[in-house]
Amino acid sequence: MKNKTKKILEVFKSLDSVEKRMDEIKDATMYVVASGPSLNNYAPNKLKEVLSDKLVVCIKQSYHQLKDITDILLLNFTNLSPYTFNPNTIVTWL
Repeated sequence: MKNKTKKILEVFKSLDSVEKRMDEIKDATMYVVASGPSLNNYAPNKLKEVLSDKLVVCIKQSYHQLKDITDILLLNFTNLSPYTFNPNTIVTWL
């Protein structure tokens, strides 16, 4: 787990709502990866290399390609696919 992720997780544990958690990281530099068709324009290994030391937020199915480097995963119950969660990922349901 990245040090950034550990710090965020500790703060998240102390907060009781998604809104407060998102407010806590609103000014952080992060890379948000969505699962749209343009994600297929990039080799997963190249993305992992470039983003390995960054704060990475994946939305839904993009997690399948970047599971190893994802810090925060955003999910909802619409079009939900099966996931095997990495224990080092913070999973947030919206």
